[in-house]
Amino acid sequence: MDRRRADELRRELQEGFVGHGFDVQLSGMTLVLSRETPEDKIVLPLEDLVHGIAADDAPHAVAAWTDSFIKAALAVDLAAHLDTSGVYRSLRLVLMPAQPGGPGDHEGAAYPEQEEEVRVIEDASIGHFTADLLTCLVLDMGAAATPARTAELAEIDDVDTLVRAARRNLRDELRSLEVEVGYQNIDDEVEGAGVWVIRGNSFYLSAAPLLLEDFVDRHVPQVDAEAGLLFAVPLPNFLLVREVTEGEDLAHGLHMMASGAVSLAAGAGAEAAVSPRVHLWRDGHVETISEVTDGDGFLIQPNSYLMKRLEGR
Repeated sequence: MDRRRADELRRELQEGFVGHGFDVQLSGMTLVLSRETPEDKIVLPLEDLVHGIAADDAPHAVAAWTDSFIKAALAVDLAAHLDTSGVYRSLRLVLMPAQPGGPGDHEGAAYPEQEEEVRVIEDASIGHFTADLLTCLVLDMGAAATPARTAELAEIDDVDTLVRAARRNLRDELRSLEVEVGYQNIDDEVEGAGVWVIRGNSFYLSAAPLLLEDFVDRHVPQVDAEAGLLFAVPLPNFLLVREVTEGEDLAHGLHMMASGAVSLAAGAGAEAAVSPRVHLWRDGHVETISEVTDGDGFLIQPNSYLMKRLEGR
């Protein structure tokens, strides 16, 4: 990062946090926030923020990244002071990558701070949704959401009870979500070979697979879920979905969805993507049916059920 952007970053951090009542101290790659008492001190590492800005050439990248950083920090601060009723109101379920930058172990982290991010996500996880996606608990503080550590939640109430509340809150979010729905087809001569593309202004859209049948019934009623659904969540505000049909149109649709998911995820970059894979939902069960190969390619791996549908059986 050049000196001009570094100066802009310092100024944005100083003005942003002072505006929320904090005293600000910058020391190397560490930001220390304090109020009147020592107990209110918050220490924030800046490596992720600096790496993100350095990789973003957009004209207003510093302001945009800093705004997100400030909102996330304020969300953590607010979450730390929630009472039990506030926790119940704020909990949501979301889907997060099992490993930022792609599935793998902690050695896949590019630097120590990213390894810490992996641990934070895992601490908020209640289990795998797919091989590369974790179902996680977050506390929604309005401007931003912050991962909720299950160990800390267990001190408040039974975690299963809290998860049910988070699921109800997510259902409410998804039902009220404003989305744009469009249908894209790569071959007009093959009816039903396309994919429904759903865009939204909320990252909760990527959690729709957790309540997929309910979401599709409400927002894409044209889709028939009886034989199953294919879906992909390449980005936080982007969902691809189509019904399981048969034969050539299913083959075309699978190819289009896998190609689109990989392209969207690759275009956004590893830090912004959710999952480049295609998944099959059937009777409430989810199975991953595509993999990413070298050079942003993909490999479709249909299970026995999809093979029968592809063969028209």
